[in-house]
Amino acid sequence: METLTDYILWRGDLKFTQSRFNIMDAMVLSQVTYFDMLPYFSAAHPSGNADPEDKSKDGALPANGGAHVIGTISEIYEYLSSHDAIKCTIVGPSEKSIRLFKAAAMSERFGNVKISFHADIHAPEYSLQFAAMTFTVKDEAGELAYVSYRGTDGSVAGWKEDFMMTCRRTRSQAMALDYLQHVILKYSARHGLSADKAPDTASKLPELSGPGAPYPRFIVGGHSKGANHAMFASALLPAELQDRLETIYIFDGPGFCPDVLDAELLQPISGRMKRVVPEYCIFGKIFEVDVPDTVIVKSTDLGIMQHNMSTWRLDHNHLLTADGYYATSRLLSAKLMNWVNTMNLEEREEFVQRFFRIFEESLPENWDMNEAGERLSERIGEKIGGRLADRVPGRLTEKLPDNLAGKLIEIEKEIRRLL
Repeated sequence: METLTDYILWRGDLKFTQSRFNIMDAMVLSQVTYFDMLPYFSAAHPSGNADPEDKSKDGALPANGGAHVIGTISEIYEYLSSHDAIKCTIVGPSEKSIRLFKAAAMSERFGNVKISFHADIHAPEYSLQFAAMTFTVKDEAGELAYVSYRGTDGSVAGWKEDFMMTCRRTRSQAMALDYLQHVILKYSARHGLSADKAPDTASKLPELSGPGAPYPRFIVGGHSKGANHAMFASALLPAELQDRLETIYIFDGPGFCPDVLDAELLQPISGRMKRVVPEYCIFGKIFEVDVPDTVIVKSTDLGIMQHNMSTWRLDHNHLLTADGYYATSRLLSAKLMNWVNTMNLEEREEFVQRFFRIFEESLPENWDMNEAGERLSERIGEKIGGRLADRVPGRLTEKLPDNLAGKLIEIEKEIRRLL
């Protein structure tokens, strides 16, 4: 069964000038985005990341992308490998992702792809986890900049931030917008093009994107939370910058609570959004966004592990599509959203704060889900599940409305049953 790694091995000898950038390439680069590249970029420029203490006027943390250090995928992989520092931040088994990273680095197609504007910021005190990078390639249509946002890593801060997205805008969403605007303006300045000289509509992009064009094409994408960041940033860009976006790739990412972001804001970019979700879809069903160009892809794995793009199946250079979702995933995602919708924004936020307080008080400092490996379910059971039923009334539901306390106990029992 062919996956993204097989795609690299099969098409990796073709340069982008021989075969134009496509959705599989975006998936490969989005998966590469999950690798911790701080050792490389820190060595190249020790102060090359944004300072989480440096707040902007609206209270959001800046996403300046750090110093403009550039490295190719091949160079970065070689450095990390030689320093025994290859670390995939994606939750769950990482062997398939590591094989993909190595294959990409060794290939003619991806090895020379440049990575710049690297940003990787963790600030647990703000429940903040944000990472993004920009890949630059040249294909038969000219220069292309793919802005890729990382999804959730294994940190408690990252997961707490995901839950907070159900009740308010997050700092990482604000950073995603700042980051995209920064990258577009920097590239434009390099090409001598100011914002007010942007084309009026995206339909004019093809005639201006060939060799010798005044600026590169911009494509935005991400997986999981990274997909949410891609949509958020693209939707809230100023119109003159938004018109420069060619495509927005949404790989199994959640949408937006309607109380937090008006769905109408997505309309100007809806025709440029391409969405891919697995047959067993949970994350992409959370506040699901209506994207006409949506593909359901088959996977080599089962259940929630289908969320990992390295398990998505291909037929040579095409996605191997399915006719619909698994019935079990439809039921579970519907149950999850029904539960979320029974609470107002204040109740959701209080639930999240109290729920994650158990993690913060029960688990070692800087505990990472990736380090738990096969013991993840067991450790959750030991630290939380085994005693949570008794502790819920006193630890989590103190001062909460009775109906919310009951919902918390109900969903906790369901989580333990599923684990």
